[in-house]
Amino acid sequence: MKKTILFFTLLTAYVSVSMAQQNEFEYLKSEYKSDRKTLLMNYLKLSDADAAKFWPIYGNYEAERSKLADARFQNMKNYAAQYSTLTNEQADVFGKNYFENQATESSIEKKYYAQIKKQLGGKIALSWLQFEAYIDAATQFKLLDAIPFTGGK
Repeated sequence: MKKTILFFTLLTAYVSVSMAQQNEFEYLKSEYKSDRKTLLMNYLKLSDADAAKFWPIYGNYEAERSKLADARFQNMKNYAAQYSTLTNEQADVFGKNYFENQATESSIEKKYYAQIKKQLGGKIALSWLQFEAYIDAATQFKLLDAIPFTGGK
């Protein structure tokens, strides 16, 4: 869990970096996915038979979610570059992006919750969803804590 929070603390530091450091971001993202998977594996404690059903579904989930994470990271970089001179119109774009990202994330989770429930039952599906919610909340708190407020003026 600490590695996950550490990763996002490091990720936040990268929000204002140039595209030349994209390889470092990709490395950190890869490490985060690996750590998240290890945490999830330890949390769910699936039998071999259940794991054989779960991990392919989770792999598809991560691939879909990764695209959303990339879009969010780009949005954060854009915000970091503009927040001190943000216009009302630019702020509105960031607000709309936030709602689109939230809706997309919810849609992805709902889709994979249904798949996991169908293959493994409601308990495992809910355990997975709770894990995702917990990790996401911890991650979001660290990110939000590091991102400056707009100011609202």
